[in-house]
Amino acid sequence: MGVGTRGILGVVLLAAGSFVAACGGGEGQGAQAQSICPSIIPTQLSALSTSDRSIPAHPTGAQLCSFSKRRLLPFEPTNGVRVDQSTARVVARLINSASPFHRPDRTCRPLGTDNGVMIRFTYVRAQPHEVALIYYGCPTPAVFGLSTRRAPSTDISNLVVSAANSFASKRGHATAPELIGDDIATAEHVATADGYSLGYGGEQIDSTFPFGAVLFQVPPAGLWSTFGDQIDVTIAVRPAPSCVVSSLVADYQGGGPENAALDVGGIDIRDVGLAPCLLRGPIAIEGVSATGAVVTNQVEAAVGPNLILTPATPPLPESIPGPLPAGEVWVSIQMSAGTENPNTGQSCSPQITPARWRLTIDGGTLSIENSSVDSAYPQFAGLVTCGSFSAAVARAI
Repeated sequence: MGVGTRGILGVVLLAAGSFVAACGGGEGQGAQAQSICPSIIPTQLSALSTSDRSIPAHPTGAQLCSFSKRRLLPFEPTNGVRVDQSTARVVARLINSASPFHRPDRTCRPLGTDNGVMIRFTYVRAQPHEVALIYYGCPTPAVFGLSTRRAPSTDISNLVVSAANSFASKRGHATAPELIGDDIATAEHVATADGYSLGYGGEQIDSTFPFGAVLFQVPPAGLWSTFGDQIDVTIAVRPAPSCVVSSLVADYQGGGPENAALDVGGIDIRDVGLAPCLLRGPIAIEGVSATGAVVTNQVEAAVGPNLILTPATPPLPESIPGPLPAGEVWVSIQMSAGTENPNTGQSCSPQITPARWRLTIDGGTLSIENSSVDSAYPQFAGLVTCGSFSAAVARAI
């Protein structure tokens, strides 16, 4: 059972920068959302409205326009992505709550193509309000068009860019259902009923939605997915104290040989404490012998921001089929190791199978057996190496 096939894994995928969305949009959007998108990003950002310190509250929808000099596909529409009220209000709130952007203008030059998204918020009895998100060309993402320029996190920028770069490529498939505000169990049920699976798009600290509720989705409701039959969801979380190793449990999950020259596996980490906790990285991992001697290289697996684990997470199912713990957030560290000498193409000698894995997390240490907990696949035992391996964090839910 390969570790990459377990759980609902995913990241927010970014399409090519110039793609824009077709169709979609929710009810209640203003007629202004039908406006044609500009063909290139405005170079005179001061021409945008600067009378408001924040985006006006309660938009009824929004239009997202990616910028490019020319349209690359004949079916790319001219009016961008039209998103519904729920998505528009989340985007407005995330931008309004972002930190001020203090970089001088010259650090965001040149403002060329394929590096911005114009967001036109629409209202029932007010004129549209436009801002421009510059996600490439500035030291950090920046939102212009407000009297106080904002610097949303890269994660927030990725959410907006991903939504703006959705486009209808599968007219025969049902549009994505509305999941914003649902808990994960409900979102999974609704998505499955419409023929979609869920992908994990990360977490954002937000005080408006309940802990664990869907804060954002890509593609937005009403659009077709361009990433296959999957909807990536971002989860709302609250600030939480750092995890301590005494509240964490880790298990090795065998993956088995990927091919004749590569063995794969993974380490699952979950919080068994009574409260959510923030997992800090990087996580240092090394293989040790039965006596504790280091027998492999040490790798550091990076951990993204706001990775808050759910409390009292039950043991994960050994293999599929099996009930996944809906709504539980844990971490899956995917590992791989070469088993051949790259110069000869022959199995390395000696092959090293560590007895245990030693993890260092925020100054604390976890030690787990290099033996798969998946008894259904006894042939996928411990990771076999030539003395070195690689690892990367794949957040899971």
